[in-house]
Amino acid sequence: AAAFADSVTIQGNGAKSTNVAGILNINATFVSQNNETVAITLVSSKANTGGNTANGNTGGNVSVDAGNATSTVNTTVRGSTNYAAIPCGCSEGTTDIKVKGNGADSTNIAGAANINLSKTRQKNRTFAVTAVRSRARTGGNTANGNTGPGSVTVGTTGNASSTVYTTVGGSSNTLNP
Repeated sequence: AAAFADSVTIQGNGAKSTNVAGILNINATFVSQNNETVAITLVSSKANTGGNTANGNTGGNVSVDAGNATSTVNTTVRGSTNYAAIPCGCSEGTTDIKVKGNGADSTNIAGAANINLSKTRQKNRTFAVTAVRSRARTGGNTANGNTGPGSVTVGTTGNASSTVYTTVGGSSNTLNP
């Protein structure tokens, strides 16, 4: 904050004199903040299980199993932040004007002006492109051409899951005068 503590004295001037004194205080605060966020995210996630083969075995037990296939993608884009703590620009202090002890018929003009200007500009832009390809695949197990005693089992095929989380947050401005 601006502190105006000024004084002016018109004193001891002769008769019929003209005396002019003034004080001009200008406090100007200009703040400009700009933020730009550009985010381009391209994600490809693939999970495969299975595709196992047990072919051409002779005798014995044959078992083919496949586990789970899981694809999880988390994408987060956050915008930019502006924070500005601007003083109020208010005049604090005193302006003291004294006119005394001047001659007869003198003209005395004294004045004071305290001017406070404040301009704040905050601007944010967020541009986000998010492309996600997520795939989970399971299965495709085979058991062919097995001979002889024993068993051939194409057993369980696991679960396939694909989960995508995408979050895009905007920008923020905070101004504390």
